Amino acid sequence: MTISNPFKFVSRSPDDTYRLARFIASYLRPGDCVGLFGGLAAGKTQFAKGMIFALGGGEDVTSPTFPIALLHDTPQGQVIHLDTYRLASIQEFRNLDIVSNASKSIVIAEWAGLIEEDFPQMLRIEISTSASDDTMRVICVSSSSPRWMHENSKLWEDLEDFI
Repeated sequence: MTISNPFKFVSRSPDDTYRLARFIASYLRPGDCVGLFGGLAAGKTQFAKGMIFALGGGEDVTSPTFPIALLHDTPQGQVIHLDTYRLASIQEFRNLDIVSNASKSIVIAEWAGLIEEDFPQMLRIEISTSASDDTMRVICVSSSSPRWMHENSKLWEDLEDFI
C-alpha cells in the first residue's frame, strides 16, 4: 500500500526536476532507499544527479546503466547509485551483493521495480513524461513505509509548501 494521497509535482524543465530532487535529498539519511521509476529518458538520472549533488557528492554524476552501481562519498555517508535496467532478475541483483552495506548508505535506484521487494522502506519517485511537451514531467512521490508516513511526515507537509 502506498500513501493514499501522494505528492504530485509538475516539472516544466530539467532544472525544476533537479530542484525537487535536491529538496527531497535534504530529508535522506543512511538506510534510506529512493526508487526512481519511469520510462526511458523520463529524467531518472537527472533526479539522481540532483539528490547526489545536494548530499555533497559533487556534480560529476553519470548513469550507472553499464556498471550497475556507482558509489559516491558524501558528508552524509556513502550513496549507492544503482541502475537495474540490464538485470534480468532479483536473484541476479542479490548475487552481485552490491548493497550489503545498504543500512549504512543511502541507496538511489533507477529502474527500481526489480529490487522493490528488497527495500520495503523505499521512497518511490515516479516520473512520467508528457506526449505534448518534451520538457514537462509529472513527478509523483509516495511510500507505504512508516519511515516516510509517520517518522518523517514533515516531508509531506514541506512538499506541499515546495510548490
